[in-house]
Amino acid sequence: MLQVDLAGENHWDQIYRVAGSVRSGWYPTDYDALTLERALLTEIARYKPESLFEVGCGNSVWLPYLARKTGLKVAGMDYSEIGCKMARQRLLAEEVPGRIFCMDLFEASPDEVGQHGFVFSLGLVEHFTNPEGVLAKLLEFVRPGGVLFTEIPNLWSIHGLLSWLWQPELLAKHYLISKRQLVRAYKRLDLEKVHGCYLGLFSLNIVAWEHYPRWPNLVPLIVPLIRRIHRRTNAVLCRINKFDGIAPLAPFMYVAGQKPVKKG
Repeated sequence: MLQVDLAGENHWDQIYRVAGSVRSGWYPTDYDALTLERALLTEIARYKPESLFEVGCGNSVWLPYLARKTGLKVAGMDYSEIGCKMARQRLLAEEVPGRIFCMDLFEASPDEVGQHGFVFSLGLVEHFTNPEGVLAKLLEFVRPGGVLFTEIPNLWSIHGLLSWLWQPELLAKHYLISKRQLVRAYKRLDLEKVHGCYLGLFSLNIVAWEHYPRWPNLVPLIVPLIRRIHRRTNAVLCRINKFDGIAPLAPFMYVAGQKPVKKG
């Protein structure tokens, strides 16, 4: 199947340009980040890898944070030079050793970036028209016995509806994938111990309100209101301290599986 990058490098360059300066000391405090942290740390603890490798690591706050939290070696890969520069700056600011490979996923090889015990992506796979092809490529960087972890937004939910209403142009940069489809793709790639989970109760942050709005003139009116509502709901959700979700409302989902060890 023909592979099409629905977002493209220019889209990510634009996102990184408006992200602001790199600062040290990031750690998860809002509900969305705490939800992803819980999933990542749960799977890392389950499989006890010796290294972490993030694909789509542009401006990654997770690589330095997970390195500090787990003590594991980290590395990452992205095709945006701006994103890679920011990722390196974050590692340097946190005094965390780690290599960032600036290259296209589909042109890279394990000989260049190595094989790792835990390969993860956060919001990557859904930007391509052949998700299984992306997963197959990601799997090349997983050592035998290692783990492939894939997190994507749950757009078959109220969040997808909100995105369609407010920013259809941005939604078009996503290939809608259900958890069932993601699990099925993992199993077709012969991964073992495949399991998935919906993450989070709700989030207003899944919609990137300032980007690609259908009605730009409404941004100054709508976005400040949304931000105030988000702060209040975020505080409530953090107090509830529940991170699993249900299909219609969960903002995220993830699937993990283990690469089999060849016998003989």
